[in-house]
Amino acid sequence: AASTVLQLAVERHVHQPPDDTHVETHGYYITFNNAANFERARTLTMAQETDQYSFCIETDHLDEGGLMHGDVLIWYQVAAPRLRAAAAQLGRPGVESCAEAADLCHRADAKLLRMICG
Repeated sequence: AASTVLQLAVERHVHQPPDDTHVETHGYYITFNNAANFERARTLTMAQETDQYSFCIETDHLDEGGLMHGDVLIWYQVAAPRLRAAAAQLGRPGVESCAEAADLCHRADAKLLRMICG
């Protein structure tokens, strides 16, 4: 069984059906279009990461009344990879909502989860 987010991402990719209609482009990882963007993102602090967004993932996207609720692009490129990675790092892979990981938010090592889910 996978024990890291990277292992989960590799397993998810390896076990995808060869049929393109079933391939999920994002899972437990965040994609980058070049090495410079990856390096910049890799060195961001939590404060710098949150400053990049002009919206709150929880209230603007995940909450049903949010202005961007249901936006597929925001889900696949921003919210889902961060939510899944945050929960997986806490031992809960496969999470699809903040409600599924709510009991983990109190943990000291749950900063990313709290950033996403409030």
